[in-house]
Amino acid sequence: MDSSNWRVLRAIGMHTLNSTAAILSFVVLSWLTERGVHTILLLRILEFIEGTVLIVVLLVFAINVIYDLLPEQLRNVITSRFVFA
Repeated sequence: MDSSNWRVLRAIGMHTLNSTAAILSFVVLSWLTERGVHTILLLRILEFIEGTVLIVVLLVFAINVIYDLLPEQLRNVITSRFVFA
């Protein structure tokens, strides 16, 4: 398999993972509200989940950017080809 196929498979895998996480979080929140969890406790749980998801998404984004861009930048530095915007 060439690299474009791996990128497509990785994108499909990430989409599947994100969709599964969204469905599971919806199920958990529905279960909590159905059980009549106190509003303040539910808000704290939501804030914690939001913060955790935000940190994880930013970390995954940073890793993907580094993983995708670093080899190209290193190749440009090694071959002395710089692209100025």
